[in-house]
Amino acid sequence: MRDRLPPRPSRAFPPGLSLVELLVVIALLGLLAGILLPVGLSVRQSALETSTRARFAQYATALEQFRQDYGYYPDLGGTLGGKGDLFHRVLSGNGSERTHNPRNIRYHTFAADEFDADGQLVDAFGNGDLRIVVDGDLDGRLPAEKFAGIAVEEDLHLPVAIYSVPGPGNGSPAVRSWE
Repeated sequence: MRDRLPPRPSRAFPPGLSLVELLVVIALLGLLAGILLPVGLSVRQSALETSTRARFAQYATALEQFRQDYGYYPDLGGTLGGKGDLFHRVLSGNGSERTHNPRNIRYHTFAADEFDADGQLVDAFGNGDLRIVVDGDLDGRLPAEKFAGIAVEEDLHLPVAIYSVPGPGNGSPAVRSWE
């Protein structure tokens, strides 16, 4: 006759995770989220800064093309406004700006994401306080005192500089085309 094994004792609890094991898993997930979340946010901010610099570079290139065609930079007053302002009219060549762009040459095609809901020109962070300094006398130098809203230590040797000025509470950094 065969030896019979004694019957297994029945388990009072079905197989699965205990409360302690579940708490350890939750703690590990929280730790990973705490490590990865700041990294993800800094990657996002870096991408927005890069996007803003690329946008500023497009504006600077458009202004340089304008200068090559007309022999001077347009006097834009130092700030970049919104749809219908001088900067937009001059670079878009839409026909309404006969004083600065009499041939209505299109130097830049503005995309919808370059404006906020009110039609204000904004950077990738949504900041609408954008400034521009152009080398009006074509000497290859932008004096430091021409930069309003930010500290510039010395004159820049650039034809065009575009930058954003972070406002109180908007959380966007100062993005500069020359950095």
